Amino acid sequence: YTSDGILTVGGPDMFDVRISTGPTVLLPIAALLGIGVEPVLAGRIVGALYYGVLLAALAVLGSRLAGRWGALVAAAVPLTLNSMPYPSPLQGPTDILGEVPAAAFLALFLANFTRHPLAAALALGLAVQSKTLAVVAVPVALVALFVATQGEQVRVRLGRTALAAAVAAAPTLLFELAKLLTLGPGGYLESTRALYHFLRSGGQSGYSVSVGEKLVKLADSWFLPWPLVVAVALGGLVVVAVGIARREAGGAHGPDRPDAFVAGAAGGILALWLGWWTVSSGQPLWIRHPSPALLAALPVVVVFTLARGVALVRGRRAVVAGGAAALVACLAWQAGAHIAAAYTPAETLAEQRAFADRIRDLPGDRLRGDWGDLPSLSVLAGKHAVLLDRDPSGSSPVLLERVWGEEAVRAAQEEWCGRTLLLSERYLVCEAG
Repeated sequence: YTSDGILTVGGPDMFDVRISTGPTVLLPIAALLGIGVEPVLAGRIVGALYYGVLLAALAVLGSRLAGRWGALVAAAVPLTLNSMPYPSPLQGPTDILGEVPAAAFLALFLANFTRHPLAAALALGLAVQSKTLAVVAVPVALVALFVATQGEQVRVRLGRTALAAAVAAAPTLLFELAKLLTLGPGGYLESTRALYHFLRSGGQSGYSVSVGEKLVKLADSWFLPWPLVVAVALGGLVVVAVGIARREAGGAHGPDRPDAFVAGAAGGILALWLGWWTVSSGQPLWIRHPSPALLAALPVVVVFTLARGVALVRGRRAVVAGGAAALVACLAWQAGAHIAAAYTPAETLAEQRAFADRIRDLPGDRLRGDWGDLPSLSVLAGKHAVLLDRDPSGSSPVLLERVWGEEAVRAAQEEWCGRTLLLSERYLVCEAG
C-alpha cells in the first residue's frame, strides 16, 4: 500500500499518512489495473460506481421521506454543490478521491441504521476507510444507532450499540493489522505517530481563516446565487422550528418516528461536520473538506424539510403551487449553471496524454513541479512526481503550468529553469537551472 510520496519523501512511501483516500477506493482500482484495464478508465469506473451508489441511496431515502418527488429532489441536491473551483477541487464523480465514496457509504448508513443496524455500522466503517475525515460522523452515527433501538432496556441498547461500534471499527482494524504486519512494530509506531500529527493538523499549515470567511465560502459554493442559498437555509430553519413547535403543542403535523430518526441523524452529521470545519481556523477554504456531509446528509435534511413544509401548508393550494414553482426554478437554475461550468473550455484527456508522451521521452525518471496537473502528467508519462520545495536542488526537468499566468511562470522560470525543453499552450517544461 504505497504512494508515489509526492507529499512526503519524494519517492515510494509505504502507508503514506498524507493520503487520506483509503483502500475501499484504491483497492478496486488496483484490481482493475491488475487485469489490464487502462489506468484512467479504471479510476473513472470505480468513481462512477460509487457516485451511482450515492444517488441510489439518496433516492431510497428521499422516497421513504416524501415519495417519488422526494427521491428526485434527494438525488438532485448533490448536483447543486459547486466543488470545482481551485484550489483543491472535487471536480466530479469520477475523481480518484475518497469524498464521494465516503458520502455513498454515509448515505447507506442513513438508509439502513433503523432497519439493519449492523449493515449500517459496516457502511460507517467503510466510509472511514474511504476518507479518513469521515471519522467526524462517527459520534453522531453511534448516538443514532443507540436511539434507534427504542423500546429495549438501556443495558440491551448499550450492548447492541457496542456491537455495532465493533462492526464499524472492523475495516479500520483490518487495515491497521495489515500495516502492522507490513511495517513491523517499530515502523508501525512511527507511522501511527505521523498519522496522529496529520489528523491533528488536518494535513495543512500556514492557514488562518475566520468563521465568517468559512460561512461566506459555504454560501457561495452552490450553483445558485448566494442570497438565494441563505434565504433557503433560513426558510428551512423556520419550517423545522414551526414543525417542532406544533408537535410539542400536540398538533397533527409532527413527523413519525422513523422519519425523525433518519432526519435527526442526517442533521446531526451535517451540523457536526460543518461545525468542525467552520471553527477550524487552521483549515483552508476548501469546500472539499465538508463535502461528504453536504453530499450525503444535506439531501436528506432538504427532503425532510420540504415534506414538513408541505404538511404545514396542506390545503393552501396557492402556497403549494408557489413553492413547487420555486423548487422547479431552483433545480432548473442549478442544472443550467452546472452544465455551463462542465462545458467551460479545458484541456482534454487526449491533449494531456499527447503532452505526457513528449515528457516520457525526456531523460530521467522524475518530473518536478508544483501541485496541480503535475501528478496526472507524471502518471501518464511514467515518471515520479516531485514537488519543487521538496527537491529544490534536483536536476530533473521542471514542469510549469502557464495557466498560473505569464508573470508567475516568468518568475518560476527565473528561479528554477535553464533551457526550455517543451512548450505548449498550457505547459512549459525546462531544464533545471
